[in-house]
Amino acid sequence: MPESEYLYPDIRLWIFDFDGTLVELGVDWVEVRKDMRQYLKGKYSKELDFTSLEGGWREARLVIGEQVSKELTVILSSFESQAALLAKPLRGLETARKLSVGRQVAILSSNLLETVNSVLQHMDGTFFHPVLGRNLVDEVKPEPSGLLKLLDLAHVGKDSAIMVGDRDVDEAAANRAGVAFLHIDELNRLANNKG
Repeated sequence: MPESEYLYPDIRLWIFDFDGTLVELGVDWVEVRKDMRQYLKGKYSKELDFTSLEGGWREARLVIGEQVSKELTVILSSFESQAALLAKPLRGLETARKLSVGRQVAILSSNLLETVNSVLQHMDGTFFHPVLGRNLVDEVKPEPSGLLKLLDLAHVGKDSAIMVGDRDVDEAAANRAGVAFLHIDELNRLANNKG
């Protein structure tokens, strides 16, 4: 039995958040929100609240329409593609690599799929499957739809999966989906003590 199977032996699917859990992307989220706010004000004469990226994005879709998501994705992509070039692996990536022996590991990210795949290829992280980015889910975390989609794609029930992340939105998504949650710091500690 691979050593990783001693950690939560009933878990068949480990679902990881990406930025802050597996890698440090280093996106300047303040600048992303500022650029989106300015873009929408200039093009649509709408002053929207981008205190949080998700809140501002959601409000833009409600006020302007669904088509605005494509426009905001272009802005986000420009920031994320630059950050991807400088991404740094975190300890969670090695922990996930160990868990992938005998287990399925997946990613649910609020980042764009193209960003996630680019970084994973560069860091030899192609053992994750499936991988879902924000552009493949109806709603990003803390909404549970991405987690539920991953469970369906992996043919795994809620009781056989666990979400690993670093932020409150990761835990909230897990709770809303009825999936167990483990903070990445705790997982790294447990994995270090096991091997």
